[in-house]
Amino acid sequence: MKSQKFIFLFMALLSFSSCIINVDNIPDSEVFKSFEPLEWSDDYVFLPTDLPQQIQVWNSKTKKLVYTYELLKEMKVYGKSFERALSINDMVVIDKDIWLSGTGVNNNLLKINVPTGQVKYINQKDYIYSMSINKSWENCSGCLWGMNYCQPNDGFSIWQYDLNGNFLSEKKIKYKGLCISPLKLINYIDDGYYILGSFDWGINNYRTNKEEYFKIIKINENVVNSFPLNIILTEEVLNDLKYNFNDFSCSLTPFKTSNNEYLELGLIGDTNENIYSARFLFKITNWTSSNIEVEYTGINYQDEESRAICTVSENEEKLFLTGRVLYGNNFTGLETGVYSKATGKELYRMRMKNSNQLHCEIKDDKTWFPQDVNLQDQNLKRYSIPKGCYMLDHKTGKTYWYDENGNEKEIERISGQLK
Repeated sequence: MKSQKFIFLFMALLSFSSCIINVDNIPDSEVFKSFEPLEWSDDYVFLPTDLPQQIQVWNSKTKKLVYTYELLKEMKVYGKSFERALSINDMVVIDKDIWLSGTGVNNNLLKINVPTGQVKYINQKDYIYSMSINKSWENCSGCLWGMNYCQPNDGFSIWQYDLNGNFLSEKKIKYKGLCISPLKLINYIDDGYYILGSFDWGINNYRTNKEEYFKIIKINENVVNSFPLNIILTEEVLNDLKYNFNDFSCSLTPFKTSNNEYLELGLIGDTNENIYSARFLFKITNWTSSNIEVEYTGINYQDEESRAICTVSENEEKLFLTGRVLYGNNFTGLETGVYSKATGKELYRMRMKNSNQLHCEIKDDKTWFPQDVNLQDQNLKRYSIPKGCYMLDHKTGKTYWYDENGNEKEIERISGQLK
């Protein structure tokens, strides 16, 4: 009899512990069901943080924090606490909806309606790391494109949805060695949608190489057109390249400002001594279904403490290139390099400590950047800093930090190579 009681008690405990273990497998759609309604304002900017997972809503006029969408949630089951989070891959805001690609237990594509707080889960299967809105679809009613990572031997998938969240199409682009950057810009040409790509393998003899390494991809019909290396890698660019690469691979990333389109050429290659990277910026003057024409701006950076480019903005005289600092362990955050359009030379730079490049918003000739809140030191000890955000004013070329009450601090302008 005692043995039967022991077996029953053991099975009950096993069942109870299994319930607790399985709690973490509850779909994200059952955890993040809705948020508080928020009265819409065209003055809002939406800035995501990774530490912790949040979307902060700031008023671009008052510079104050209005609301925070918490994407890190504590759950209690049978008296035991669990944390569930949606890590943000990419985000876009359009027509009072926040479209979010976030990874938790599931890969999620969802949209949050700001005025109602209602959440609609659109895709909980496919991992989408980059998204772009295009308003030219269906008489300017608009659509959203989302893609996964491009694998060198397998290509990538790209999904299309209307702005109600209805699935429209899925395209699989398979092309060996293809490299696609995030969907910063999808160009609409003659009823077709086009993105740029390149081969992801070593290019040698590049000073005389005229092979067709660059690609223009028509994503709605799975058509890949090619154009030669020397269309972009001109003699002028090669003269500015300070490394004598044995070979290199390259990537193309287009950007759109309010007035122009730009193109970043990224190179990474090896010399006999080390591996180096270089970035060059071009202005796109013409882009067709089969060719592209560019003008070299003279802007390049190849120094040891380089930066990525996550956004490009401009005024009449200057270009602003902002991205994550890639080298050097004495700074974490984004840096804006300010360049003369006339000479291509860097005038100064500004550093936004603890900012991230998950998503930035451009509104009224200003670019807004998020700031993470929870940090950790070199000993992996966690600590928190006050909530804040950054704003780059295109007209003045100044950057400011704002606390949640709208108090501002101008960011220092610095020049020269930083160590």
